[in-house]
Amino acid sequence: MTYAFQRPPSAWLDDRSHAEQLLGAYLTPSLFTGALWDPSIQRRLGPDSCNVIEIEDLYAPALLSATIEKRSAMQIVEQRSTITGHLCSIPPDLTLWDADKAKVLESLAHAEDLAKLLDDIHHIGDTKASKLLAAKRPMLLPIWDKQVAYALGASRKMTWIQYWTAWRDDLTPEVVRKSESIAATSGQADLSPLRVLDIVIWMDAWGWRDLPSAGMDNLRQACEQRNEAARR
Repeated sequence: MTYAFQRPPSAWLDDRSHAEQLLGAYLTPSLFTGALWDPSIQRRLGPDSCNVIEIEDLYAPALLSATIEKRSAMQIVEQRSTITGHLCSIPPDLTLWDADKAKVLESLAHAEDLAKLLDDIHHIGDTKASKLLAAKRPMLLPIWDKQVAYALGASRKMTWIQYWTAWRDDLTPEVVRKSESIAATSGQADLSPLRVLDIVIWMDAWGWRDLPSAGMDNLRQACEQRNEAARR
């Protein structure tokens, strides 16, 4: 059974200027730790790292507010060879929007097996598993995030492949080109279209719908106020 989102990811690109503002705000140094995530991914995509869960990979989800506990990290390390076997079956340069649908679906099937393996590890779950996977295959596997999923109208009853293919169905060449153009405008031309959409949707869904147009001072203050309220 196939699934479609209630609101497709591409809808967040309809207002390009707003999307650019959301992405630019997220990537502003010191505002969001997630801004450190993407350059870190690029360092981990070399031929010696793309099929291996490195120590850095275990810390990376914390940049997206998904800290991996010590016991969980130890279990991942213990299963490193099995995880590498799965990753070797998923081409590192394959995109979710590749024209060869059969090749994409075959790779997604391997990714789903790996997601299930990670999901079963102590205190990992869907969100952390998806962030580990996205770190290794950022052009193929979208992150599962509860705010983004809610905004899309996605149900966790969807299988991994159903969630991923729902994303694929929306990634037309025009959407990919627009995402890449917005990434270039932000100064990070190598940012995955999947990550561009993830950031823009998350920023919008998490409450930054009316970012101040006059500089970042008001945004910084708003971030500080929200963080302070969350600590109470």
